[in-house]
Amino acid sequence: MIRPKAKARVSGAGTDIGPSRLTLLAAGCWLLLLTLLLHHSALDGYWRFDDGWLLDYASRFAPWEYWFDPGVTRGYSPNNLTPWNPFLFDINLALFGFSPAGFYGQHLATLAAVAWASFLLLRLWLGSAFALLGASAFLFGAPVLQVAQQLMVGHYLLGLLFAISALYAFVRGVRARRWRWVAGGALCYVMASACKEVFVPLPGLLPFLGEGDLRTRLRYALPFFAWSLAYLGWRYQVLGTLVGGYAGIPPDPTACLLYTSDAADDN
Repeated sequence: MIRPKAKARVSGAGTDIGPSRLTLLAAGCWLLLLTLLLHHSALDGYWRFDDGWLLDYASRFAPWEYWFDPGVTRGYSPNNLTPWNPFLFDINLALFGFSPAGFYGQHLATLAAVAWASFLLLRLWLGSAFALLGASAFLFGAPVLQVAQQLMVGHYLLGLLFAISALYAFVRGVRARRWRWVAGGALCYVMASACKEVFVPLPGLLPFLGEGDLRTRLRYALPFFAWSLAYLGWRYQVLGTLVGGYAGIPPDPTACLLYTSDAADDN
Protein backbone atom coordinates (compact mmCIF):
# COMPACT_ATOMS: atom_id res chain seq x y z
CA MET A 1 0.00 0.00 0.00
CA ILE A 2 1.40 3.35 -1.04
CA ARG A 3 1.03 6.05 1.57
CA PRO A 4 0.71 9.68 0.54
CA LYS A 5 3.69 11.84 1.30
CA ALA A 6 3.45 13.97 4.40
CA LYS A 7 3.03 17.64 3.75
CA ALA A 8 6.25 19.54 4.05
CA ARG A 9 6.58 22.03 6.84
CA VAL A 10 5.58 25.41 5.54
CA SER A 11 7.85 28.33 6.29
CA GLY A 12 8.12 31.91 5.20
CA ALA A 13 5.96 34.97 5.19
CA GLY A 14 2.29 34.86 5.83
CA THR A 15 2.10 31.36 7.31
CA ASP A 16 0.65 30.33 10.62
CA ILE A 17 3.09 27.44 11.08
CA GLY A 18 5.87 28.85 13.18
CA PRO A 19 9.42 27.65 13.72
CA SER A 20 10.06 24.33 15.38
CA ARG A 21 10.78 24.08 19.09
CA LEU A 22 14.40 23.36 18.28
CA THR A 23 14.60 26.54 16.20
CA LEU A 24 12.99 28.56 18.99
CA LEU A 25 15.42 27.14 21.55
CA ALA A 26 18.44 27.69 19.31
CA ALA A 27 17.38 31.28 18.55
CA GLY A 28 16.82 32.01 22.24
CA CYS A 29 20.19 30.57 23.23
CA TRP A 30 21.98 32.50 20.49
CA LEU A 31 20.35 35.81 21.39
CA LEU A 32 21.09 35.31 25.09
CA LEU A 33 24.72 34.49 24.27
CA LEU A 34 25.00 37.50 21.98
CA THR A 35 23.50 39.74 24.67
CA LEU A 36 26.13 38.59 27.15
CA LEU A 37 28.97 38.89 24.63
CA LEU A 38 28.04 42.45 23.73
CA HIS A 39 26.87 43.80 27.08
CA HIS A 40 28.45 41.63 29.80
CA SER A 41 30.32 44.66 31.18
CA ALA A 42 27.02 45.82 32.68
CA LEU A 43 27.29 43.01 35.23
CA ASP A 44 30.24 44.87 36.77
CA GLY A 45 28.27 48.08 37.05
CA TYR A 46 27.22 49.80 40.25
CA TRP A 47 24.35 52.17 41.08
CA ARG A 48 24.14 54.94 38.51
CA PHE A 49 22.06 58.02 37.72
CA ASP A 50 18.58 57.70 39.34
CA ASP A 51 19.18 54.24 40.85
CA GLY A 52 19.61 55.48 44.41
CA TRP A 53 16.39 57.44 44.35
CA LEU A 54 14.51 54.50 42.81
CA LEU A 55 15.87 52.14 45.45
CA ASP A 56 14.72 54.49 48.18
CA TYR A 57 11.25 54.91 46.66
CA ALA A 58 10.74 51.19 46.11
CA SER A 59 11.85 50.37 49.64
CA ARG A 60 9.52 52.94 51.25
CA PHE A 61 6.28 52.02 49.48
CA ALA A 62 4.47 48.76 48.83
CA PRO A 63 3.68 47.77 45.22
CA TRP A 64 -0.06 48.22 45.68
CA GLU A 65 0.59 51.82 46.75
CA TYR A 66 2.47 53.03 43.68
CA TRP A 67 0.15 51.01 41.44
CA PHE A 68 -3.20 52.04 42.89
CA ASP A 69 -2.72 55.01 45.24
CA PRO A 70 -2.81 58.17 43.07
CA GLY A 71 -0.86 60.17 45.63
CA VAL A 72 2.00 57.68 45.74
CA THR A 73 1.96 57.14 41.98
CA ARG A 74 2.07 60.88 41.39
CA GLY A 75 4.84 61.23 43.95
CA TYR A 76 7.05 59.01 41.85
CA SER A 77 6.43 60.93 38.62
CA PRO A 78 4.11 63.93 38.22
CA ASN A 79 4.38 63.69 34.43
CA ASN A 80 3.88 60.03 33.50
CA LEU A 81 2.31 56.81 34.74
CA THR A 82 5.23 54.42 35.16
CA PRO A 83 4.51 52.11 38.12
CA TRP A 84 6.54 49.34 36.53
CA ASN A 85 9.76 51.26 37.14
CA PRO A 86 9.72 51.16 40.96
CA PHE A 87 8.06 47.72 40.78
CA LEU A 88 11.10 46.33 38.94
CA PHE A 89 13.37 47.71 41.64
CA ASP A 90 11.06 46.27 44.30
CA ILE A 91 11.20 42.80 42.72
CA ASN A 92 14.98 42.92 42.43
CA LEU A 93 15.32 44.14 46.00
CA ALA A 94 13.34 41.11 47.16
CA LEU A 95 15.46 38.76 45.05
CA PHE A 96 18.96 40.24 45.30
CA GLY A 97 18.95 42.71 48.17
CA PHE A 98 21.29 45.61 47.47
CA SER A 99 23.57 43.62 45.14
CA PRO A 100 23.68 45.53 41.82
CA ALA A 101 24.94 42.47 39.91
CA GLY A 102 21.57 40.78 40.35
CA PHE A 103 19.78 43.90 39.09
CA TYR A 104 21.96 44.04 36.00
CA GLY A 105 21.50 40.31 35.44
CA GLN A 106 17.72 40.80 35.34
CA HIS A 107 18.21 43.84 33.10
CA LEU A 108 20.24 41.87 30.54
CA ALA A 109 17.81 38.95 30.72
CA THR A 110 15.00 41.34 29.76
CA LEU A 111 17.13 42.70 26.91
CA ALA A 112 17.67 39.16 25.59
CA ALA A 113 13.94 38.48 25.92
CA VAL A 114 13.18 41.59 23.83
CA ALA A 115 15.50 40.31 21.11
CA TRP A 116 13.85 36.88 21.22
CA ALA A 117 10.38 38.43 21.05
CA SER A 118 11.58 40.45 18.05
CA PHE A 119 12.62 37.20 16.40
CA LEU A 120 9.16 35.72 16.97
CA LEU A 121 7.46 38.83 15.60
CA LEU A 122 9.67 38.99 12.51
CA ARG A 123 9.19 35.28 11.98
CA LEU A 124 5.50 35.92 11.28
CA TRP A 125 6.54 37.41 7.94
CA LEU A 126 10.12 36.25 7.35
CA GLY A 127 12.03 33.02 7.33
CA SER A 128 13.93 32.03 10.47
CA ALA A 129 17.35 33.10 9.18
CA PHE A 130 16.26 36.65 8.30
CA ALA A 131 14.20 36.97 11.49
CA LEU A 132 17.22 35.97 13.56
CA LEU A 133 19.39 38.42 11.64
CA GLY A 134 16.98 41.25 12.44
CA ALA A 135 16.76 40.32 16.12
CA SER A 136 20.55 40.12 16.34
CA ALA A 137 20.96 43.50 14.65
CA PHE A 138 18.77 45.02 17.38
CA LEU A 139 21.36 44.07 20.00
CA PHE A 140 24.08 45.95 18.07
CA GLY A 141 22.09 49.19 17.99
CA ALA A 142 23.68 52.30 19.48
CA PRO A 143 20.69 52.99 21.80
CA VAL A 144 20.92 49.45 23.18
CA LEU A 145 24.58 49.98 24.07
CA GLN A 146 23.42 52.79 26.38
CA VAL A 147 20.27 51.13 27.69
CA ALA A 148 22.14 47.96 28.67
CA GLN A 149 24.19 49.99 31.18
CA GLN A 150 21.32 51.88 32.83
CA LEU A 151 19.00 50.21 35.32
CA MET A 152 16.79 53.28 35.55
CA VAL A 153 15.48 52.69 32.00
CA GLY A 154 14.58 49.06 32.64
CA HIS A 155 10.89 49.91 32.31
CA TYR A 156 11.51 50.97 28.71
CA LEU A 157 12.92 47.54 27.95
CA LEU A 158 10.09 45.78 29.73
CA GLY A 159 7.53 47.98 27.97
CA LEU A 160 9.11 47.12 24.62
CA LEU A 161 8.88 43.44 25.49
CA PHE A 162 5.18 43.79 26.32
CA ALA A 163 4.53 45.88 23.18
CA ILE A 164 6.20 43.38 20.85
CA SER A 165 4.29 40.57 22.54
CA ALA A 166 1.04 42.52 22.07
CA LEU A 167 1.71 42.92 18.34
CA TYR A 168 2.61 39.24 17.98
CA ALA A 169 -0.53 38.08 19.76
CA PHE A 170 -2.71 40.45 17.74
CA VAL A 171 -1.40 39.14 14.42
CA ARG A 172 -1.81 35.55 15.57
CA GLY A 173 -5.35 36.37 16.67
CA VAL A 174 -6.26 37.92 13.32
CA ARG A 175 -4.79 35.00 11.39
CA ALA A 176 -6.42 32.30 13.49
CA ARG A 177 -9.62 34.27 14.25
CA ARG A 178 -9.07 33.56 17.95
CA TRP A 179 -10.13 36.02 20.63
CA ARG A 180 -7.88 34.34 23.20
CA TRP A 181 -4.82 35.55 21.28
CA VAL A 182 -6.30 39.04 21.09
CA ALA A 183 -7.09 39.02 24.82
CA GLY A 184 -3.50 38.05 25.60
CA GLY A 185 -2.23 40.80 23.33
CA ALA A 186 -4.52 43.37 24.95
CA LEU A 187 -3.22 42.37 28.40
CA CYS A 188 0.36 42.82 27.17
CA TYR A 189 -0.64 46.26 25.86
CA VAL A 190 -2.05 47.19 29.28
CA MET A 191 1.27 46.22 30.87
CA ALA A 192 3.25 48.13 28.23
CA SER A 193 1.26 51.32 28.83
CA ALA A 194 2.02 51.04 32.56
CA CYS A 195 5.73 50.93 31.75
CA LYS A 196 5.90 54.18 29.80
CA GLU A 197 3.50 56.44 27.94
CA VAL A 198 5.39 56.05 24.64
CA PHE A 199 3.64 52.69 24.19
CA VAL A 200 0.09 54.05 24.55
CA PRO A 201 -0.35 54.93 20.81
CA LEU A 202 0.27 51.27 19.85
CA PRO A 203 -3.39 50.55 18.84
CA GLY A 204 -3.09 53.16 16.11
CA LEU A 205 -0.81 50.75 14.22
CA LEU A 206 -3.14 47.76 14.31
CA PRO A 207 -5.60 48.76 11.55
CA PHE A 208 -2.68 49.25 9.14
CA LEU A 209 -1.04 45.85 9.58
CA GLY A 210 -1.23 43.71 6.45
CA GLU A 211 -3.18 40.89 8.08
CA GLY A 212 -6.73 39.87 7.25
CA ASP A 213 -9.19 42.52 6.10
CA LEU A 214 -9.71 45.96 7.60
CA ARG A 215 -13.01 45.02 9.24
CA THR A 216 -11.42 42.06 11.03
CA ARG A 217 -8.45 44.13 12.18
CA LEU A 218 -10.71 46.85 13.55
CA ARG A 219 -12.88 44.31 15.36
CA TYR A 220 -9.95 42.63 17.04
CA ALA A 221 -8.37 46.00 17.86
CA LEU A 222 -11.38 47.07 19.93
CA PRO A 223 -9.97 45.79 23.28
CA PHE A 224 -6.78 47.76 22.62
CA PHE A 225 -8.66 50.98 21.88
CA ALA A 226 -10.89 50.37 24.91
CA TRP A 227 -7.84 50.33 27.16
CA SER A 228 -6.53 53.50 25.48
CA LEU A 229 -9.67 55.28 26.66
CA ALA A 230 -9.43 53.70 30.11
CA TYR A 231 -5.79 54.79 30.28
CA LEU A 232 -6.84 58.41 29.73
CA GLY A 233 -9.22 58.10 32.67
CA TRP A 234 -6.47 56.61 34.82
CA ARG A 235 -4.08 59.35 33.76
CA TYR A 236 -6.58 62.08 34.58
CA GLN A 237 -7.32 60.53 37.97
CA VAL A 238 -3.65 60.41 38.90
CA LEU A 239 -2.04 63.35 37.09
CA GLY A 240 -5.02 65.63 36.50
CA THR A 241 -4.40 65.93 32.75
CA LEU A 242 -5.34 63.84 29.73
CA VAL A 243 -2.21 64.58 27.71
CA GLY A 244 1.21 66.09 28.28
CA GLY A 245 4.66 64.93 29.21
CA TYR A 246 7.54 66.42 31.09
CA ALA A 247 6.67 69.93 32.18
CA GLY A 248 8.95 72.79 31.39
CA ILE A 249 9.00 76.47 30.47
CA PRO A 250 9.13 76.94 26.69
CA PRO A 251 12.36 78.66 25.68
CA ASP A 252 12.10 82.38 24.98
CA PRO A 253 13.59 83.05 21.50
CA THR A 254 14.44 86.63 22.49
CA ALA A 255 16.34 85.45 25.56
CA CYS A 256 18.23 82.95 23.42
CA LEU A 257 19.27 85.70 21.01
CA LEU A 258 20.39 87.95 23.87
CA TYR A 259 22.40 85.12 25.41
CA THR A 260 24.09 84.39 22.07
CA SER A 261 24.89 88.10 21.61
CA ASP A 262 26.36 88.39 25.11
CA ALA A 263 28.48 85.30 24.57
CA ALA A 264 29.81 86.71 21.31
CA ASP A 265 30.70 90.01 23.01
CA ASP A 266 32.59 88.17 25.75
CA ASN A 267 34.71 86.39 23.16
